[in-house]
Amino acid sequence: MDSEDVRLSCDVECVSQKIKEEGTISCLEKILFEHRYDSGYAEKFYSALTGKEDDWVSDVYEVFGRQFLQNRSYGSMVGVLQPWLDSVKKRYNVEECMKLFEYFNKVYEEVSEGTKEGMYSTFVGILLDLSLTLNKGGVLYESYVVCEKACEIITQMGRFPSRATAVLYMELLCTFFLESCMLFSYANAVNALTSLDPKAIRGQCSIEDFRSLCSYALLKNEGDKLKKLFCKAKLSNLEKILDEVGKRCSGIEVPNDTLIRRKFDFGMWSRYSRSIGSSVPIRENMDLIGFMKKNDLRFSVEGSDVTIEGFEYKTVEKKVFEIIDEYKEKARPTLRPVTERKRIPVVKNVTKKEEPVRPKKTVRFRDRFTPAYRKMKIYSRYYMENTRGVEDVWYEKRNDEMKKAFEKEENKLRSRRKELRAYSEIIDGMVRDLSKRIEESGRRAEVYMPKPARTTHWRSEVDEGEVYRPPNPRISRNQKAYVPPVDAFRHVSSSSLERKDDSNPFRRNRRSARNSSWYSDNKDNESGSN
Repeated sequence: MDSEDVRLSCDVECVSQKIKEEGTISCLEKILFEHRYDSGYAEKFYSALTGKEDDWVSDVYEVFGRQFLQNRSYGSMVGVLQPWLDSVKKRYNVEECMKLFEYFNKVYEEVSEGTKEGMYSTFVGILLDLSLTLNKGGVLYESYVVCEKACEIITQMGRFPSRATAVLYMELLCTFFLESCMLFSYANAVNALTSLDPKAIRGQCSIEDFRSLCSYALLKNEGDKLKKLFCKAKLSNLEKILDEVGKRCSGIEVPNDTLIRRKFDFGMWSRYSRSIGSSVPIRENMDLIGFMKKNDLRFSVEGSDVTIEGFEYKTVEKKVFEIIDEYKEKARPTLRPVTERKRIPVVKNVTKKEEPVRPKKTVRFRDRFTPAYRKMKIYSRYYMENTRGVEDVWYEKRNDEMKKAFEKEENKLRSRRKELRAYSEIIDGMVRDLSKRIEESGRRAEVYMPKPARTTHWRSEVDEGEVYRPPNPRISRNQKAYVPPVDAFRHVSSSSLERKDDSNPFRRNRRSARNSSWYSDNKDNESGSN
C-alpha cells in the first residue's frame, strides 16, 4: 500500500471510532476542512468510510453532500442520495427527510441539463421513496411537496421510468386526493391505477364503494383543479370511469381493510346529500357544519338555522370577478338624508398656566455596531485576556527612555545658552561703537522719491478747437473739411525726425510719409499752383 493509502485508512479508522463513541460528526468535519484543497480526498474518504460500514447516520451523508457540492463533483453528489435515503428510512425523522429533499433540490439545480436527462429515472425513484416514507409517517403536506417535484421531472421526461414507478406514483395521488376529499380527482387516479395494474384496486376500494364515492363526486366535482399532477394525462368523466374500472376489476376479491374504508366517511356524506336544500338547527348539527366547512361546501346561517347548499366549483377567474363585483357594490354612492347641524353655544376657553417645557436629555450616540468598533473590541478583549496579571514592563521602559532623552536635550540647550551668554558684552560694545559712528558721520538713510509721470497725451491740447478731428460722414460734401493749422504738430521736435536708423531698437525701416512733412508739401504745391 502507498503511504497516502495508509494515512487515509488510519484517518477513516480514527473518524469512524470517534463517531461511534461520541455520537458527533465534528471530527469528520474537521478532517474534511483540513483537506479542503485536495479535490479527490473527500471522494476517497467517502468510499473508504462507506465500504467499511453502510449503516451510518444521516448527518454523515449530509457532511459529505455539502463537501461534494463545494467541490462540484457531480457524480459523488448523486451517489450520496441513495445511501442517505436508506439511512433516513431506518431512522425516520421528518427533519432529516426534509434536509435530504433540500439537498436534492441543490443537486438538481447544479447538475447540467445533459446530465439530468440520463439520471431522470434515478431522481424520480428517490423522490417517490422519500414521499412514501413521509406518507407512512403521517406527514401528508411534506409528502405532497416531494411528490409534486417528482411530477415535474416526469412531465419533463414525457413518460414514467417504469410500470412500478407509475403504480407507486398513482397510489400516492390516491392518498392525497382522498385525504383532501377531492373525489373527482380520486376517481381519475383510481382509473389510471387500474389501467396499469387491475389488482391494485385491492388496496383502494371495492366496486360497490367506488360507485358510492362516484355518486358523492357528482355533488362535489372540482374539475381539472389538480390536472397538473396527472402529468398531462386527460381526465375522464365519472360515467366513463365507472364503466372502465368495472370492466377491468370485475371478479377481483377486495378485502375489507381498504384505503377508502379507513379514510372516507360514508355516513357524513350520506347525511349531507340528504340535507341539501333544507334548513337544519345549528345546535344539533355542529358536526355537519364542521364537515361542510372542511370540504368547502356552501351553507348560509339564518337565525338559529343553517341552510345547506350545493357545492360550486369556482375557478380563479371567477373568484377574481366576484371580488371585483363586491368592490363595485361598496364603491356605489348611497343617498343619505342631510341633517342640519345644531348650533352649539361658544364656550370660553379656560386659560391654563403654561408649564415650563423641560428640554429632553440628548443621548449621545455611541458606536456599538460598526465593523471598526467590533474590530477594536476583539483586539481589546484579546489583549485583556492575554495580559491579565502581568506587569506592563514595556510602558515603563518606554517612559524611562523618553525621560532620559528629554533630560539630555535640556542639558544640551542649557550649556549652549551658557556659552552664548559670554559673548553678550562683546556684542553690546560693538553696537555702541556702530551707533556712535553713525551719529558722527551724520549720514541718514534717504528714501528714493520717484518723479511724477507725464499725465498729458501728445495729442491733447489746451485749446480744444485746435485739436484735429477726422471728417464726419454726416456732414455734407459741400461743407469744407477742417484743415489743421501750421503749428498743429509743434510739439514734435526736428531732432526726433532726423534720428538715425540705429536708434530704432527693432531695426525697422521708416516710411517716407512719416519722415516727411506732408502738410508743408501740400502747402508748397498749393502756392506753386497759384
